Amino acid sequence: PATSRTFVPEGLSESASTLSPAATALPGGGWLLQWTQGEKGKHRIWLQTLDRDLAPVGPPLAAAPADVESGQGAPWAGADRRAAAFYIVRAGQRWELWGTALECPR
Repeated sequence: PATSRTFVPEGLSESASTLSPAATALPGGGWLLQWTQGEKGKHRIWLQTLDRDLAPVGPPLAAAPADVESGQGAPWAGADRRAAAFYIVRAGQRWELWGTALECPR
């Protein structure tokens, strides 16, 4: 992008910590932003599509279920605007790699 901007996720708790941001470019312009947000033991993966000027397109989407501890990871976008979010999830005493598939708006 030719500019920078402070990103404040719409409708999400301001008291929760925001961690591990990552982004990938979308074909034809725009970005898919992924981050971890929540309180200790209740972190969740969120996604936001941004336009060329880094303005949000629609509301943020939860990628991971609310009842698991999830974090870190990275987004991926294909040439047809299909995308995926990859992240880790706590499963008892170990961590698993999970993914969520999505289609980004045009």
